[in-house]
Amino acid sequence: MPFLETHTIILGITSVIISPLLYFYVKALTSYRFLFKKKDAVHLLPFAFCLLLSLLFLLSDHGLLHLFSMAKDMLHNIISLISFIVFALYILLANIKLFHHTKTISNNFSNVDRINLIWLRIFLLLLTFFLVFAAVFDLIFHLRNWDIIWLVCTIIIYIVSYFGLAQPAIFTVPIMEVGLSTRNKSKKYEKSSLDEENAQKHLLKLKSDMQLRKIYLDKDISLSKLAEDLGISIHHLSQVINEKLGKNFYDFINSQRIQEAEKQLINPDNKHLSIAAIAFEVGFNSLSAFNTAFKKFTGLTPSRFRKKHSFS
Repeated sequence: MPFLETHTIILGITSVIISPLLYFYVKALTSYRFLFKKKDAVHLLPFAFCLLLSLLFLLSDHGLLHLFSMAKDMLHNIISLISFIVFALYILLANIKLFHHTKTISNNFSNVDRINLIWLRIFLLLLTFFLVFAAVFDLIFHLRNWDIIWLVCTIIIYIVSYFGLAQPAIFTVPIMEVGLSTRNKSKKYEKSSLDEENAQKHLLKLKSDMQLRKIYLDKDISLSKLAEDLGISIHHLSQVINEKLGKNFYDFINSQRIQEAEKQLINPDNKHLSIAAIAFEVGFNSLSAFNTAFKKFTGLTPSRFRKKHSFS
């Protein structure tokens, strides 16, 4: 098998097996109690098919099977086409999963800095650019030395390994799943057992506890934890926050935190406290998340807000 064909076929087969595995890795990170099922093995069929085609090349090179040059070119093109289609499909599916994940964590957690999987989004983007670059570079310049390609592949493996091991568990408690088509809230909760009377009772209890007990100050507060604390089902609490307040859980809790932060920032007794100290005191895990949320709900940065309401 010619040098060029060897490397392009290896890259094609590698792409066909890595793509579905990467998708399932994303699925495992973004699902509660994910399990690989037997039926999921169907995703490995393209790899098995491409492996069979490459075996025909190998048999032909060793004289065990006679293939015309045109037939070999056709098999080579089929492997390349399958690898391109499979890669594009699973990268798309992985990004859809990550988009769904963003909506789900916003409806379940008040601090999402370490569980938003931004690193994985960037990795998928860079991986796509790399493979497209490798393919285009090969087609235009007919690459004869693939050492740089395999070096980058090695670096990619180490990057995924490092961030994968550093990534904390995301869904360690039951969650309220959020579908991709949930813009119509009435349709989203059309099968809910929550009636209007109980919805109002839950809403009053939620507002009362927020005002009196300041639950939002808990850095680790989540939808499931709050539901348990209030004695309300996770689905009913999510429905009350979404329908009655028009917010997801993340925005609801952080809007409460920002209101508290505003009071702290204009309190003369706190003029010695830094903005970071106030941010952590009201329940945020990072200053960057606090600054982003503060600008979102007030239209000002914390420093400009404090300057605007400076102490006399």
